[in-house]
Amino acid sequence: VESRYHIVKKPESYVREYFFGTVEEQEEAKQALNGILKEEKDEIYGIIIGYFGNLKKKQLEDVEYPLRSIKHQFPELCFLDAWEEHISCRILIVKGQVSQVQAFADSFDEKARYDYQQQKREIPWCMDTCSSMEGWKSCFENVKKVLSGYFAKGSHGLLQAEECVEESMKEFQYPIQIERRILQALESGSYEDMSAGIDEFLAETMSEEYGAEEIRYGAVKLMTRMMDIPKEINQKAY
Repeated sequence: VESRYHIVKKPESYVREYFFGTVEEQEEAKQALNGILKEEKDEIYGIIIGYFGNLKKKQLEDVEYPLRSIKHQFPELCFLDAWEEHISCRILIVKGQVSQVQAFADSFDEKARYDYQQQKREIPWCMDTCSSMEGWKSCFENVKKVLSGYFAKGSHGLLQAEECVEESMKEFQYPIQIERRILQALESGSYEDMSAGIDEFLAETMSEEYGAEEIRYGAVKLMTRMMDIPKEINQKAY
């Protein structure tokens, strides 16, 4: 029996479904969101993503008040936001004139830096902008790419995706000599030397000169090689 009732969802549900739902859910969400944040001449959208990782619920609640406070300072802007728990992120969509959206971004950046200084709570944030809803998903992918290399950026504020495009990154040089010292220290049981070697390895590879994919490749390669050492020691013992 076909239902006579149309279920009205909350706006944040449409945001989640637009980015992560099925094809049908995305289409429904697009129509709903187009009515909520209708495209208008001379206005843009700012797509802000924050990654919360392993922060506890109480810590997340502490973030809410300053975020609400900033939003109240910009009554001329329209906002939509949602949590997406399965990838531990917060999505904030801002709509307004270019100057207003940029002013909000500047205030948000100051808030994020202040929060880090006071709490030492590192929450990666990044924003990209577009002029239509058709650009939302591209913005989301651009922001995701920047956040994947966040810890090489050395920033505790709001990153701007357009300023972090990896166009001319230096060719990644895997520090094989440092790796050898780490593996030798691990094999001999010299854990102080191993720890010092890992610190040196990270200092060498976690650089803005390298892209996020190359940095991940280096870290995974080292971990794989380190995991092989105990296996080799056991084989020699027998």
